[in-house]
Amino acid sequence: MSQSLPQNPQNPQTLADIVGLSVRMVRENALLMLRVLLLPSIASCACISISRLISAHWLKAPSADLAYTFQHIGALVLLLLIFSYAQWDLMIRGMALMRFCVGYANSYKEALAYTNRRLPALALIYSRAALLPVAVLIAGLGIGLYAFLFSQYAQILLTPCIVIGVLLSLSFIAAIVWSVLNGSLLLSVLACEDVSIRQIIQRSEYLSQTSFWRGGTFICFMGLVLVILSVALNVPLLVVIAFDQAFSTIAKTHNLVTLELPVYFEILTACWWGILNLILLAVALIADVLFYQDVRVRQEGIDISERLTRLI
Repeated sequence: MSQSLPQNPQNPQTLADIVGLSVRMVRENALLMLRVLLLPSIASCACISISRLISAHWLKAPSADLAYTFQHIGALVLLLLIFSYAQWDLMIRGMALMRFCVGYANSYKEALAYTNRRLPALALIYSRAALLPVAVLIAGLGIGLYAFLFSQYAQILLTPCIVIGVLLSLSFIAAIVWSVLNGSLLLSVLACEDVSIRQIIQRSEYLSQTSFWRGGTFICFMGLVLVILSVALNVPLLVVIAFDQAFSTIAKTHNLVTLELPVYFEILTACWWGILNLILLAVALIADVLFYQDVRVRQEGIDISERLTRLI
């Protein structure tokens, strides 16, 4: 199995070059990505599909039997635990791929050994990176709701409310972009720099502040690319579902618009979404670490220092 990656760029790159290189790395090393990420990715999607089936079965219960309810709740809690473990395993493997892809490890196995050594730091950094955008989202929704209710109560004029709402929306979007950018740089610094947790946070804050506008553009551009890839890769699944609706008698007995799907569709969907999740995650993580590398080239001149080191 090949583990050869395109040479890590040592010069400043455009955002399109960074995203394009990440897609090329995933495509040229598809077997490595599948071997590393397939199992936890499919496990995560399978938990979601099974949870949907259990929820649909629970809602169709003829009576509110206590034992029946506890059985379903227990099954959902178990699936939540499995899903959480699969996501954690996915993050461990993803961080190892990030370190390997930018040349800080000679092999994926070596990168995974480094990641396992930094598990406590990864747990803290991953929690902050994941929870920060969620916290900003909740805070923004709370402020927006409070402003709306206050305007209704105080009978404030419509025009000032619209202006305040627009300003809050812009601030909220900027905060979300910054939190996502900071989270991606947190993981990238942890993957590439063997420093303390405090230094990781300080480094990510510094890189986020010095490259906010370009970083914000990168996050938006990367999100657009992931949406396009997701839509394109979902086309085969949508075609299969449309074909079944048009030519199969199953479409007459199952409501494909709600939670209810034929069992084989649930299996197909879980496997397909697992592969889709794998591709999108790999592209996003590699693009993040390539962007981190590009920021360091622009801000710290690591390309010059590495060339001087080779000359010495």
